[in-house]
Amino acid sequence: MSTRNRQSTDLIVVSQTGTHSRQNIGKRTLIRDAQNRGVFSDRGPLGVHFLIRRSGVIEIGRDLSAVGQHGDLSIDEVAVHVQLVGGGSRAGTIEDNFTEKQEHSFANLLYFLWAVYPNAIVAPSSEVLTAEPLAFDVERFLADWFGYEHAARLAEYMARLDTERGRKQEKALEELDQIFGD
Repeated sequence: MSTRNRQSTDLIVVSQTGTHSRQNIGKRTLIRDAQNRGVFSDRGPLGVHFLIRRSGVIEIGRDLSAVGQHGDLSIDEVAVHVQLVGGGSRAGTIEDNFTEKQEHSFANLLYFLWAVYPNAIVAPSSEVLTAEPLAFDVERFLADWFGYEHAARLAEYMARLDTERGRKQEKALEELDQIFGD
């Protein structure tokens, strides 16, 4: 299985497993579940770089420099993915059931990631990927733990990304027009 390395790291994307509070699943369970669903990837068995269990234990899902697999290659190519176990209820709804240990581990992980990628913006997966809303309030967490908001930086980054995507689409359409003509 081959993996590609990221050329740059602009984002730290935060997602959740959607599991209820009594499910302290880990990397092995996620890999087994993906294999049972027939989800295989040439980019590795686990799409996220880090998984934070309910106990606060951080499991490594893939090499830090590898391109992740969380749904959108244009995001995966510039992002480190962190997933928190939890965020769902037994009824299948979104529920903030994350533990204090997870918050402490996530804060420590962010200190590490910002040391390696000082300009990376923390973004909830629901803001940058096609994903359900997070039960984990990333903005509140960043304000409480680090005393500032990332909202403006994230909005600016996403606007630049949308502009780049638009340019690529326009260029592709122009090339098709040149090939097939009117």
